Amino acid sequence: MTSDPRCSARYAEKRMHSWGTGPVQLRLAGYLLNFLFVSASVAALLIYPVTYAAAAPPSAGLQHSALNLSDYRGSVIVLHLWATWCRPCVRGIPSLVRFYKGPYQRMKQKGLLLLTVSNDVRRKDLTNYLASHPLPFPVFYDSLGTVNEALKLRGVPHTVVIDRNGQVLGRLLGGQNWQSNELLALLNTYADR
Repeated sequence: MTSDPRCSARYAEKRMHSWGTGPVQLRLAGYLLNFLFVSASVAALLIYPVTYAAAAPPSAGLQHSALNLSDYRGSVIVLHLWATWCRPCVRGIPSLVRFYKGPYQRMKQKGLLLLTVSNDVRRKDLTNYLASHPLPFPVFYDSLGTVNEALKLRGVPHTVVIDRNGQVLGRLLGGQNWQSNELLALLNTYADR
């Protein structure tokens, strides 16, 4: 399945260039930090200076802190990256909500944890979307694409499954049918590890 070309990192970067120098300078600073401090491994992401101080899984809705995957070591993390400007991402949200309310509730007993990250450039776009479409799962905001860069991801929607020790088990690029038997079997297998 090919994703919408507008849902690529290059498209997002072009959009940012058209908005002036502020976001571009921040993006360049993010690239520099990634180059200096983040290697290709997930272990580097686990110590990246982006913090979220919480012992328990985050609550539903927009999180007011940044994401630090090391806080969830011991869980199998399903990390879903998306943006409100990405049509395939937005089309996939209802399926993700049904997954969260149904099969996920059983899988989380095995230690599976669903986290989502919005790559919206403007926080207001995300807050407006969440005001009209409240989501039952946590949504982290990452306008600079720090998580994408650390995991070497290009484009959204993108889903990464990370094991209990911080190693990437699998990547899913593009929109997903979160109720498909194949995907549910795959996530169950990962949760049982």
